[in-house]
Amino acid sequence: MKKLMNEWKKFLTEDFDKDKFPFPDAASQEEADAIFTGGFKDGDPVDDKIPVNKNAAFTCGQLNPSQKEVRVTDAVEFGMWMLEGKYEIGGNLGAIVSSDNFIMDGHHRWAGSWLAGGPSTKMVAVQVGLPKDELIPVLAAIGDHFHPGKRNPGAKGGVANIFSSDVSEIGKYIRRLNEEDGITKYMTKAQANAITEKAGGIDALTERFEKHAAQMKEQKGGKIKGLPPREEMPVIKSGEVEDAVVAIEKGQVDIYSPYRPELKEVTELPKEIFTAFEEEIMKSNFWDEDNDYEDLEFDEDNPKKPPQTPATMALTLAMNKALKRAGLDDVVGIAESSGDFASSMWSSATIDVAEDGTPVFMVLMNLWEDFDDFGESAEEAVADISAAFRHELVHLQQLKAQAKSKGVGLEKAFTKMMDDPKQVVDRDSKKYWEVWEPTGKKDKDGKEIINKDGFKSELFMKDYLERHIEIDAHAHQAGENLLRKYGEEKALDTISKDIDLDDPSLPDEVKKYDNYKVDKKKMDKFRSKVYTYIKKFVEDQK
Repeated sequence: MKKLMNEWKKFLTEDFDKDKFPFPDAASQEEADAIFTGGFKDGDPVDDKIPVNKNAAFTCGQLNPSQKEVRVTDAVEFGMWMLEGKYEIGGNLGAIVSSDNFIMDGHHRWAGSWLAGGPSTKMVAVQVGLPKDELIPVLAAIGDHFHPGKRNPGAKGGVANIFSSDVSEIGKYIRRLNEEDGITKYMTKAQANAITEKAGGIDALTERFEKHAAQMKEQKGGKIKGLPPREEMPVIKSGEVEDAVVAIEKGQVDIYSPYRPELKEVTELPKEIFTAFEEEIMKSNFWDEDNDYEDLEFDEDNPKKPPQTPATMALTLAMNKALKRAGLDDVVGIAESSGDFASSMWSSATIDVAEDGTPVFMVLMNLWEDFDDFGESAEEAVADISAAFRHELVHLQQLKAQAKSKGVGLEKAFTKMMDDPKQVVDRDSKKYWEVWEPTGKKDKDGKEIINKDGFKSELFMKDYLERHIEIDAHAHQAGENLLRKYGEEKALDTISKDIDLDDPSLPDEVKKYDNYKVDKKKMDKFRSKVYTYIKKFVEDQK
């Protein structure tokens, strides 16, 4: 044990960079996977090896909680089942403990053991040679690797917390269990009665549990100050503990500097796509085609489909020729009209997946009477829209990678991506509206109708830009436009220093990240990716 502790002391002197871990935010699948495997890819084969004691012995009193909340209900039920013999009083915690004795999971088993047996109750756990402040973000990333974005649910319905409630809540809950059926799915009234009788009756059981709860509050109440709430804590399921511990012990998890290069990796697109779009679109001369209001053509069979004009039809043909040249025959390009006049040539671009799994790239064009009114040359317009196309193709490559990693088709992967709030911001979320009132009514698709008013556009855009898939795609687009407008030296200098928002040539993709005050870590990641993309584009041009 002395040798083990000496090893721990050595590793505690390592430089731990908390900014390399997204905690308390959930890691994206990309980030979590990079952290989980990066220890073998950082150029140092031993720096991330952490000593582990798989049978470390403790008393309940020696262990500390690593979250602010321990639910009275769960702790009492655990304690009562321990008295009945269903679970061992103390025994194997089935979870990981930090080098400074903070438990990472199993809080209610620990609390139940204390209630049933007192602070001297013996337990065993897997102890990892990392202090709490390092181990929590590391395990959070590992948990995100196993099941992306999932964290502990917070306490619901005003459930009493052992550390903040009066100990009398213990006795109240014991009585409820003995007098009512259906208050928990884990214990019936008859079972509670049998356990209580075995323990000497309600008064004896209440006295025992409340006495031990008071000890727990007194001895551990000060330990919870500054701890994260339960909903931010990592989720490492019992069946995942061994895999997590083995990965930490052998140095697979990237904990200390030097760190893996994966976080700076960028999405690869076919090299041909960087010339094919510009060349095919320039040849189309779509800007010379009619694109006024009277030129709109509607699909009578699909009235919801945006209309087209001769200009959008010409652009559609050019897009598909370019995709074919780049070897992206599986992608369908569609240019459609917004039906509105605006100050810019195009409104938006997006990627979708048809029911048959075909990726569909779409661009929504605005109307114009005279293209020259936009005040930019055809070459500038083509370069701008081509970069936007490639932004969406970055998303397509991200999607294909996720489909492959999950072993599912593209359409299913797309659905999963769109439903994942860590990747795609839900505009209809309550978070983004001043007024958000459920009506209790359903629309034709069976979804509840919500009355919404006062859209928080700045908050929405900030969250949108901070999503990892958007950081990657916007960085690609920003890198392209910076290089085209400034050349290599000035482009790299611009993204490396304070951003001059008054620079008229500064690409909108860069302005957005500064204007919307994105999180510093996210901004640094955006800058890093833009820098990497610029260097890659220059290398590819040689």
